[in-house]
Amino acid sequence: RTLERVLIVLAKPVNIVLIIVGVVLALAVLVVVLFFVLQPRRRANRNHSPSEYLEAASKDRSDFTIAYHDSNGPIEFSSPQPTPVDFANISRVTSRLDDENGWSYLFELLKTLADEQERAAQLTQNAGSSQFNLNRYVDMLPYDQSMVILGRKWSVLLKNPRPTVVSGPLSSSYINASYVRPPNYTATGAAVASSQDTQPEYIAAQGPLPHTVADFLTIIYEQRCPHIVMLCNIEENSSPKCARYWPAQATETFVSDGRSVIVTKVGEQITPNFTYREFTILPSDEKEPWPVKQIHFTLWNDYGAPPVEQIYAVILKHLSFLEQTPIGSYGPPLVHCSAGVGRTGTFICARYILERLRKDASTIDVFGTALAVRRWRKSLVQTAVQLNFLYLFAEYCIAREGIQPVARKPQ
Repeated sequence: RTLERVLIVLAKPVNIVLIIVGVVLALAVLVVVLFFVLQPRRRANRNHSPSEYLEAASKDRSDFTIAYHDSNGPIEFSSPQPTPVDFANISRVTSRLDDENGWSYLFELLKTLADEQERAAQLTQNAGSSQFNLNRYVDMLPYDQSMVILGRKWSVLLKNPRPTVVSGPLSSSYINASYVRPPNYTATGAAVASSQDTQPEYIAAQGPLPHTVADFLTIIYEQRCPHIVMLCNIEENSSPKCARYWPAQATETFVSDGRSVIVTKVGEQITPNFTYREFTILPSDEKEPWPVKQIHFTLWNDYGAPPVEQIYAVILKHLSFLEQTPIGSYGPPLVHCSAGVGRTGTFICARYILERLRKDASTIDVFGTALAVRRWRKSLVQTAVQLNFLYLFAEYCIAREGIQPVARKPQ
């Protein structure tokens, strides 16, 4: 009955049919949770069979095609989606979810609805699945429909947000990075996924591997990214999480298969929780270097959540950078952690939640915001802890900025 209570807390009163659905779903979720608890964690690269490599090589030799599917209306989810939460009730909601141990059930609902959203939009991951050695984790891949393509510059994306053919070997065009478009908010405050034609506001990427650093730097150059938000460390608990892509000395050249990029240090400021860096990027086939800033937040553990006040400070710095470099004239900022999903998605959602709170002081749709950004990259906001953090972040921002709740006007 836990899921039933969670939905009652978050949504308007439901009828008996929805309660029965909730109970059945809770039992199904319990089976799924037990299955994954008993299975080894998949977020690690595995060995691939010879047949898989032959299939990948075959795909790499030909042009790669991408198909798009536009739905005729809103998705009819199999389970009720939580409604936006009134500002005045958000503390009560989070407390009830704590008491009911409801966060894990709410997160399972997020995954279920995200999978249905993926199927409804007919999203695919064919490019990433054929490029084994270019992915840090075998199960953390971009959707073909929103992936960043090496060689396809930001100015081209603005003119045509729906590329259908990637010409030539896919290995020279593929990188594990995705365009993320902002949620749309309805008159009731509900967050919904935007359309493919909406201008992206972020690039979410995996932390580069040693042999993909030059590719990573190239997309920053080609997409005109004004700054980078890095949310992981190079190594965590003796495990590599991200290759260094900024110069150790004044200048450093990074090389990958077919690419060479010169990176020149401009400045660096180290604080207890953050490091700010500035450097320039110059691919070997370009003439003008591109200046970029980096905010490196060093206190966020994988799968977890950081102190809320520290992420608030990072987002304020991030927003100040965005004011100086508006998207359009510049490309979108790039956000990454190790896989480019958990910490990355949580940060992106936190930014949208803060902006929504400032714009409309009646309701906030934390759950819907997370679901909307998952339309563009699978597993953004990766754990129940991170989903819980977003609700706590909304609470903190309301108190920190002295936002006074107002009643929503009847529709």
